[in-house]
Amino acid sequence: MKRILIAGLVLSAFTVAGQELKKITVNLKFLNSGLLIKEDYHVLKDDQKIWHGPYEKTKNNILIEQGQYKDNKKDSTWIKLGGYGDIVVKGNYAQGKKIGVWQYFTKEGELEQEYDFTKNELLYFKPEKTKKIYQIISDKETFYDSLSRPPLLIGGNHTYLQKLEDTFCNLHINTNYGGTVFVRFVIDETGKGSKYKTIKKGDSNLDDTALRIVRQLGNWLPAIRDGKPVKVVHVVPIVFDNISFVDAF
Repeated sequence: MKRILIAGLVLSAFTVAGQELKKITVNLKFLNSGLLIKEDYHVLKDDQKIWHGPYEKTKNNILIEQGQYKDNKKDSTWIKLGGYGDIVVKGNYAQGKKIGVWQYFTKEGELEQEYDFTKNELLYFKPEKTKKIYQIISDKETFYDSLSRPPLLIGGNHTYLQKLEDTFCNLHINTNYGGTVFVRFVIDETGKGSKYKTIKKGDSNLDDTALRIVRQLGNWLPAIRDGKPVKVVHVVPIVFDNISFVDAF
C-alpha cells in the first residue's frame, strides 16, 4: 500500500492568558485517494516544542476532532465527530490522562458505551442485537452458552476503527484486492488476550496484518456470565476494503 502525500505548514501567532502562542497548520494530502487531513494546533512562541491551546483536526474540510492542550498534554474536553457533525466520542483529559465519564456513540447516534476512567468502571454498554453463543473455557470443562455481557473493548467500534487506521498508516502493504480475515483468540477473566490465529489461512500479508491489529487492540473488559468474569473464545473480523475502514462489529 503506497500513499503519496504533500505536507505544508502555516504559522501565525496570538496571545492567550498572558502567554504568546504560535498557531501551526499542518496539511497532509494523499494524492492517490484525494484525502486531505488538516491539523491546527498551538505552541508556545518561546518554546515551540510545547503544544498549548486549542487543537482542531479536519478531514476534507470537515471537523473530526477538537480539544485543548496544556503544557504538551491533552486537557479539558475533547470530542470526535462523524461525517455529519455528530459527536462519536466525548470526554475529558487532565494532564494527558482520561478522567471522568467518557461517552462513545454509534454512527447512528446511539450511545454505545459509557465508561468512567476515574473509577475504571463500565457504566453502560449497548446490548447485542442478537444473543450470541460463546465458547466458554473453565478449569473443568469447555462448553457453549450465552453471556450476560460479551467481552468489550473500551470505546467499542470507535476503538476498533482507530486501531485499523493507525495500523494501516504505519504499514506498507498491498490491499488492493481486499478481503476479510477472521481472527480467533482467547480472552481470559482479566480481559487479557492470547492464542491468536486466523480461522482460515489466506493471503499472508492480510493474515499477518489482521493478527497485528487484533493484538494491538489491547486488553478487553472480560465476558460476564452469571455475575462472574469468564474465559471465552472470541472472533473478530478484520475487513480490508481497498484501504477503506469498514465497521465490523
